[in-house]
Amino acid sequence: MVEVYVGDFPKWMPRIFSGLSFIFNSFLIHIICHQNKSRISRTYRSLLISFCIFDICYSASDLMTGMNRKVAEIAFLVRCSFIGLSYGILELHFIYRYIILCRPSMTKLFSKFYILLMFFFISINGFFFGAAAWVIFDIEETKEFIRDDFYQNYHADVSQVVMVTLHYRAREASTLMRTYLSLLLTNISSVAAVATYFILGTKIVQYLRRSSISAAARALHRQLFTALVVQSSIPFVVSLLPCLVTWFTPLFGVSIGRFNNYYTIPMFSAFPCCDPIAIAFIVAEYRRYIYGLIPRPRKELHKIASSSNHVFTLQIIL
Repeated sequence: MVEVYVGDFPKWMPRIFSGLSFIFNSFLIHIICHQNKSRISRTYRSLLISFCIFDICYSASDLMTGMNRKVAEIAFLVRCSFIGLSYGILELHFIYRYIILCRPSMTKLFSKFYILLMFFFISINGFFFGAAAWVIFDIEETKEFIRDDFYQNYHADVSQVVMVTLHYRAREASTLMRTYLSLLLTNISSVAAVATYFILGTKIVQYLRRSSISAAARALHRQLFTALVVQSSIPFVVSLLPCLVTWFTPLFGVSIGRFNNYYTIPMFSAFPCCDPIAIAFIVAEYRRYIYGLIPRPRKELHKIASSSNHVFTLQIIL
């Protein structure tokens, strides 16, 4: 398979992000398994660990796309599926947070038996994105259409490159049908995911405002909900929005040049390494654990030991 040179930034940033993803997610799994298990339920810790494992697998599939053509073809379709799965995993988190707060009688849905059914349901998102990529994978008419321009810009034969393409002005009806079918599949999954985030997120916020639970419990639930919102925002901003630009600007005859090379491609690899950072620094228990690993000057330690007021103040800040 020919490796197309699109610039140092698009070439190396996905590899750097993937390496950081392995490190950050593994470290977060370590924190989740060892830090103050009493305040955060076992089920939620399991969901966080599953999300970390998902991020690692996503990054691994990203790295595999640079291997030989046959492996790259499979890895490319798997990578597209992981984009949909990321929305589905977050849907699962929103459903769990909603059930715990607003429908506690339904918590049995997250027992060992039901969790498998829930993951099967969520995998539908990955199926939609994988099917959407497979539908527009290696369309000969489109490759012929872009062959000259592709060679002029990248000095490579387009037939040797693994790619998916949307061709809105194709002459063959089958190519047009595949293009719009792919758009339909991805938009169904994306709209359903965003609607789930918004509807359940609104209900969770309303519950926390009117709930009579203790201040400590409310603060903990707000932390976990904030972490979930940030987790959801990262793939939305770095993946879904550039996808929308990539999908729809050609429909209106707008050229975005090499926007895909310098933003979309690297950012698809970014969110697996950003998610664990968000969780680790928003959840107070995990944040304190990380701060505790940072060596402090002896003078500061002496000051903390000499004044109980200072101890209390620092605890509040952390």
